[in-house]
This record gives sequence, C-alpha cells and structure tokens, in this order.
Amino acid sequence: MAKRARSANLTETEKVLLTDLCLKFESVIESKRTDAVSRKTKEEAWQTLAAEFNAATTAAIHREPGQLKHVSDTLVLRIESRTCAGLLLLMGTGEMRLVRPPASS
Repeated sequence: MAKRARSANLTETEKVLLTDLCLKFESVIESKRTDAVSRKTKEEAWQTLAAEFNAATTAAIHREPGQLKHVSDTLVLRIESRTCAGLLLLMGTGEMRLVRPPASS
C-alpha cells in the first residue's frame, strides 16, 4: 500500500480561521452524544466547516474534514498542555478565543 502524500502545514492565519469555525459549530462538534443521528449531524457539521474553510482560504490546498478535525484536536491538546507557556483558552465571557500573551522583552 502506497503512503499518501502529506499536505502542507496550516499557517497561523488558517489556524485562527479553523478555530473561529470550530467555535461556530461548537455545539454540534463538541457534543458528547454518540447515537447514529448525532454522528451523522457531526459529520455534516465537519463537511460544512471544511467547505467554509476551503472557501475562505486563498491557498490552493484543499483540506478534507478529517484533516481539519485532526488539526482542531491537536490545537486543543496544545492549548490544554501549554496554558502557562503560551496559548490560553478564555471562557469567562461565555466566548472562547485563542489568545497569545504579549511577547516578553
């Protein structure tokens, strides 16, 4: 079996766009329900998210829903493991945003 070609990494701008789109679909894609209807709804949400992502980016690289889900999961893990060293997830206002602390001089 041949290995698939690896896609280019997402740029910082693409990561911010992906984060914003994930927040838009958060209630669906973060649902803990695992029944058939919920799984189908999640799949449709990831398809829509991928379509919006690909429409909003200027890169010639088409990203599949599975690729975007993997990147999203990786970003969340990095945020959770590096809150003291870099990215923070703020939920105090009911809104979630990726925030980069000011560069130390």
